[in-house]
Amino acid sequence: MIPVRSEFPSELYFPEELSVSFEGFGSDAFDTLQAIKEAPHIDTYRSLKKVIEPSITQPFKRFRDDLAVNWVLPNMLPFETERNVFSRLLKNDFGAGGCHHHLWLSFYRIGLRRLSDIQIAHTIRNSGFATSLFLGDNAPKLFNAVKAQIYANPDIFLERVNILLEREGWVFRIRPQKAGHGEYLEFKTGVSGVPGEIEKAKGIWWTTFFPKESILNQGGPLLEKSIHAIQDLWPLYLFLLDEPHQ
Repeated sequence: MIPVRSEFPSELYFPEELSVSFEGFGSDAFDTLQAIKEAPHIDTYRSLKKVIEPSITQPFKRFRDDLAVNWVLPNMLPFETERNVFSRLLKNDFGAGGCHHHLWLSFYRIGLRRLSDIQIAHTIRNSGFATSLFLGDNAPKLFNAVKAQIYANPDIFLERVNILLEREGWVFRIRPQKAGHGEYLEFKTGVSGVPGEIEKAKGIWWTTFFPKESILNQGGPLLEKSIHAIQDLWPLYLFLLDEPHQ
């Protein structure tokens, strides 16, 4: 059975002193992703593979482990934390050989898959690191249920979104159905009504971004920033996870 809202705590607990094995991402990680952005092809990936593993993949796995130890386990969250929690740099483009310049991680509810659940995701890209709450049309049934939840309870939705947007650095984005790559509506301040574009959106997400200059080689501080972001997102995550109120 897929875990439901009642199996999640209303408030999160975190240890007073975090357990940290993650050492942060160094300049090699961001330089490597920049090189892939400039030449996003499998040949670039192959030429950089020896750098990708020690500078990006392994530190990100330690970040994953620290999230599990400090967030998932203390709160007994019914998440998958090991199998298929990472995206891939190589694109699934039917042999065309494309390559992403970002890598992301998200735990997901047991019984689902990473791309079929509401995501509290963590992403490293050439310019920095982000923590986000995301849901898109890769999970059409769940996405429709979330839309129904939003439209059935607009006051609760707007309250939780606007509380989030009052905090520094948060952005609310909607990708319209016919939008191209990188095209979206963006809200950085209070939203007065539920945007009509949500109804036919390809994806909705809330994100906060940490520029690479502010997080270079900072393991504990970046983990702490991400945990604070999870705390900020949690009330909205629970709202979207809930069954629509009639």
